[in-house]
Amino acid sequence: MIKKLVATAAFACAAFALPATGHAAESENVIIKYTADDAIFKQLSKEDNVYLNEEQQFISLPKQKLADTAIQQAIKRGSVAYIEADYKRQASNLQEHLKMWDAVDLGLPEFTSSLRPQKETVVAVVDTGVDYAHPALKDYVLEGYDFVQDDADAMDEQGHGTHVAGITLRGANYQGIKILPVRVLDEQGAGTDSHIASGIYYAVDNGATVINMSLGGQGLSQTQRDAVLYALERNVSVVVAAGNESEEIYNKYPASERDVLTIGASAKKKALTDFSNFGVEMDLVAPGQNIYSTMPRNLDRMDGKRDGYTTMDGTSMASPFVAGIVGLIRSSYPELSYEEVELLLKSQAKRPANNDFDANAGFGHVQLQNFTTDKQVFLLNTTYLNEGADAIQVGSYGYSEGTIEVIAGGKSLGSQEITKNGMLEFALETPKQQEIAVTAILKDKAGNVLDKATRTTPIRTKDVVLNVKNEKNENAEITVATLYGVKDDELEQLSMFIETNTKTGDIAFSTATYDEYDALYISAVADNAMYARKVNAQETVTLNAEQLNKISMKNTLFNYPKEKRFEKLYELMPPFHVPTAVIDGHAMSSLLPINFLENPTVYVDSGNYDFSFIDMGKYHAFLTMSDVDTAKTKTIDFRNTGILTRIHVDTSQYMSHPLLQLHFEPVKVGHQPLKIGVPVDAIQPTYITRGTYDMYLHSYFMGMPVMSDSVKNVRVVNNRTLYFISGEQTTHEFGR
Repeated sequence: MIKKLVATAAFACAAFALPATGHAAESENVIIKYTADDAIFKQLSKEDNVYLNEEQQFISLPKQKLADTAIQQAIKRGSVAYIEADYKRQASNLQEHLKMWDAVDLGLPEFTSSLRPQKETVVAVVDTGVDYAHPALKDYVLEGYDFVQDDADAMDEQGHGTHVAGITLRGANYQGIKILPVRVLDEQGAGTDSHIASGIYYAVDNGATVINMSLGGQGLSQTQRDAVLYALERNVSVVVAAGNESEEIYNKYPASERDVLTIGASAKKKALTDFSNFGVEMDLVAPGQNIYSTMPRNLDRMDGKRDGYTTMDGTSMASPFVAGIVGLIRSSYPELSYEEVELLLKSQAKRPANNDFDANAGFGHVQLQNFTTDKQVFLLNTTYLNEGADAIQVGSYGYSEGTIEVIAGGKSLGSQEITKNGMLEFALETPKQQEIAVTAILKDKAGNVLDKATRTTPIRTKDVVLNVKNEKNENAEITVATLYGVKDDELEQLSMFIETNTKTGDIAFSTATYDEYDALYISAVADNAMYARKVNAQETVTLNAEQLNKISMKNTLFNYPKEKRFEKLYELMPPFHVPTAVIDGHAMSSLLPINFLENPTVYVDSGNYDFSFIDMGKYHAFLTMSDVDTAKTKTIDFRNTGILTRIHVDTSQYMSHPLLQLHFEPVKVGHQPLKIGVPVDAIQPTYITRGTYDMYLHSYFMGMPVMSDSVKNVRVVNNRTLYFISGEQTTHEFGR
């Protein structure tokens, strides 16, 4: 039994330190942990300012009591294990978190004090799960579902979802919302579209009014899109992270979905962080750098405190702030639709450069200091159009009557009456051109113009169309297709489709935003074959297996045996061949798994290639061969590429950590690091072709590099130990 007599202070949850608000406060009390049921401690518990926990055998009492003869005798008897200060600490689910920079930046103190929740709103965190036993979360988390393990226990085994859940609650200041944990990402932070879509359906069907998805990836998923539209059709707000690749949002999903709220990340003194994605698909920006929140204690390794709280970076952190804010608004104003809440947030955001919209940061930074629902809003919501059939979206709020007319490219698309707050759509056939002028006009019942919005809107055109046929002349299953551009002799990845698994038609790349590039290239992997070509804008590229060259691989390390004992290992970490096409001096790489065959083959387009072999599993291996003319070469013998050597890499300057991974990159102009390699292993040797390499050591979190150290121009010549001594260090974003 726990016996509490008189305590010096009472707090809402387990004690922890808040780095943003200083150190733990000094206490007048000390804690004595005793090892025997000593009568003296029971006797002391009857005095003031003393707290006794009989079950766990510790007592808190004023520090001056240590001088008492009875306590000194207990210490001499060996009844005391330790004595420490009984610090006072403040729980973050009280008001302290409102003093942090991100809350002040958003205006949360004023916003959350002005709203009065009318009903409880459920915010679904579709993520890695949530630590529902965490002291700061346990009173706010509902029973959810785990689609990874297919059971009702949505415990977080990775940490990301718990951090997101804490930020969601911070956005609402712990008012009016409950968290529905939906686990769709595994312990590596990865998940499939089928699980994500199932999670969205589950959230909607189990009462969610808001869904947060701090996740995403390349390429459109129609399965996931159907689920998102299912949520929107049922008046559920869907808030998603823009992504952390410092790239345009175009072709990233769900961030590129126009009807969701796509959120970018700001920093303390920066409108948009260096890592945040950007583009006309962006809706709003919120704090996403150095964000303090919850973390499962057993996974709290980042700051060395293991207290269940840490800071992280990413648009994954910005998105849940908005989800919590939206949840509190919808809790306080249950009659508002998701579209009305969106209009209110956009209209009251801090405008970028005093414009109504910015091509990088959307409608601006979320600002809530003076948030009100008592206002009128007229907003041209469409920020880009797709070539062909599309629609222009115009929003209105606070107008009970009137009409809206839309003019696109000088042609009227007609007028519609305002029947309710929210969005109206005006259909049009978008021409094939770079941009179009769009004007929306709001008129009252008498025809007087009340408001007008004009914007030059970019058009996503289908400029490069890719079609791949297999050896049967059927549409091939495309695993990855990438559009590259060259500007000032630098190769850049412009857009990518990953695991589209489509055999139903063409893949179209828009080049509308890439006119400044000197040259365009496409590489694709389809039906386990690689294609690479230079292309022109407004070109249909047809690639056919008949054009390919079959290359046989000999001595891929030790001729992989077809042994059952290796099959599970290869399923998890298959060896890869990395054909790298070199066109006009620029290198474009793709990965082809060899599926543990003894004498694997790859099919590649004609041209000059570099070939690498990388094994992350049975062996640690980096084998390379350069300047192969695939039109003339039928067989590559890796044992003849150069002398194969065996090395050990000493990384003793780092803690032994399973998330460290090492890879080598041949030093060649035009080559970019592949960022794949092997786990660092002090015992397991690495087999490598002699040569000069850059070494990269990555620390991974959620499957993404958190910290990367590199050592340049390492000469690998003999069997030896290489000592990894940091050459340079860069810090990457956390999160999605």
